[in-house]
Amino acid sequence: MRLPRAFVHNCNSDIAPTTTTPQSQRKRLHAFTLLELIIVCVIIFILAAITMPVFARARQMAQRTACASNMHHSALSIALYTEDYDSKFPTYLADPESASHPFDLLYWHDHFCRAVPEYKGETSWVSLAIPYMNRSRSGISASSPALLCPADQDRTARPLTSYEYKLWLAGGEYLDQVSNPTNMALLWEEWAYHTDGEASEHDRRAQMNIVFVDSHVSWIRLSDTTSARFGTGPDLHWSFVGLGTAEQYTGSDVAR
Repeated sequence: MRLPRAFVHNCNSDIAPTTTTPQSQRKRLHAFTLLELIIVCVIIFILAAITMPVFARARQMAQRTACASNMHHSALSIALYTEDYDSKFPTYLADPESASHPFDLLYWHDHFCRAVPEYKGETSWVSLAIPYMNRSRSGISASSPALLCPADQDRTARPLTSYEYKLWLAGGEYLDQVSNPTNMALLWEEWAYHTDGEASEHDRRAQMNIVFVDSHVSWIRLSDTTSARFGTGPDLHWSFVGLGTAEQYTGSDVAR
């Protein structure tokens, strides 16, 4: 039986409004609901919270490695200086101003070993080592990048170097007077730049890079130094300042 044409037309007109075009289907498929957006944001936030500390630790490790490389380079320059001066280490006696302050250990410590000058051109271990780093005698006003730790942000307090030179060696000691070159500190970080929080060279909790007389660098916990073990606290300035059974550690800053 054949349906009337008018009936077919009316049926088609009723069905047509319910059909969708391919364009409208794509729009519905690609649209995000508010709940979906919130879920995506939460996932991104969680991933960021997980990865940010990882990136921070990686950056800290990179700075620590660069700092160790700088200290090794500084130690090599001191070794070259020592060769040129008959095995004598850089000494504060090379500075007339420091030599004019007899028995003033604090003055020598700040001006020569920490290289914090009161006037431009003051002699320090930095000014004596720089010519062996860049092969130019430009003085301490042209500090080498090898003298600075990338994690040390206080250029006001430490304008020339981030590292401190051993005061005992600065007293005019010779290489053959060092009984244990592999275990006597030559330079160390003035502050524990790579330890969380503020920690000084006298803080048992601190960890820092230390370069030894033989020019190798180690990551050392200051509580493991011999002076911290037998004395009142870490003190790398002398050949040994500890108490108790110190004889076996004479000339050794870290018990190995």
